[in-house]
Amino acid sequence: MSGAARVLLVAAVVQQGASWGVLPRPACPWGRPALRPAMAAATRCCAAGASGAAPGAGGLGGGIPEHCWDAHNHLQLSRKDAEVRELVEAHQMTVSLMGTQPADWAHARALAQQLPRQIRPSYGLHPWWAHEHPPPAPGSGWMHALQTALEEDPRACLGEIGLDGQWVPPGLEAVQYEQQVAAFREQLQLAVLLRRPVSVHCVKAYGDMFDTLRTRAELPPAVYMHSWGGKLGMLQSYVKMKKFGDRFYFGFSAMANLRDTCRKTSAVIAAVPDDRLLLESDLEEPGHVVGALERMLQVIAEAKGWSVEEAAAITQQNAKVRRPVLTAPPAPYLSPALPPLLL
Repeated sequence: MSGAARVLLVAAVVQQGASWGVLPRPACPWGRPALRPAMAAATRCCAAGASGAAPGAGGLGGGIPEHCWDAHNHLQLSRKDAEVRELVEAHQMTVSLMGTQPADWAHARALAQQLPRQIRPSYGLHPWWAHEHPPPAPGSGWMHALQTALEEDPRACLGEIGLDGQWVPPGLEAVQYEQQVAAFREQLQLAVLLRRPVSVHCVKAYGDMFDTLRTRAELPPAVYMHSWGGKLGMLQSYVKMKKFGDRFYFGFSAMANLRDTCRKTSAVIAAVPDDRLLLESDLEEPGHVVGALERMLQVIAEAKGWSVEEAAAITQQNAKVRRPVLTAPPAPYLSPALPPLLL
């Protein structure tokens, strides 16, 4: 299939997804019960695929191959543990839960303990919540709790962390960027000290993020740029970053990456090194995960010239490589003295 034909086919897949009711992510953070209906509405587009009966799907709706790895989601926030277990067991899949703030870390761990081979926890402070959790004194507060959670769970990654240049918290009038930067720096340094991969959220902050990572003396063993929305040139800059380029992984989700035209997304996916590409749903509701992964696998397969089964197998293998491997006892955490962020 030619490159032009491939783009047209992917465009048709995305357009069909839009006809099912794809909605952009609402401007509200997770974890507040009063705001859960808005997140549920945003993910409702995936329900048809999850049921395996998406009308007019043009090849979609048949489910996903077994042993997929959903590398980034927030399923613990649904509090539907039985449905999460049913999801992963029915499809023999693995899911990586991403923490958003201290209040959900314990449940992420408890859920992961129910099926430890298939549910992998991560703990971290999402930039949307950074303004509510300023960096504490060394050895105290949420950073101490984060270190403790990671040390007690050698399988866990650190995430979701990052920078968001457009998120304005409810009730405030401006982006709380300085608080995001402070939380990101602290968590990044902890990931280096504990040698844990990180899952990174980056929106409207690609230049700042790149400069921050490029100028550090050391980075975590793997840096997973989740739902990558940057341009092709920026992706190539990350991949070619001196000393650290081979540590970057790039994930894509129907939720974040298939909301508009697929042309940019398809071209960027095609440029991601095959061994650094990850599949994700970025969803909270377990009932919508299969449909979201199915659509994203189709786009990845077309962009790369793979079958859907190959796309599932390759992204699953890449996620396996990204798992934490500790080669020495963790170092004690000290508040880092980092260089100023290059703005």
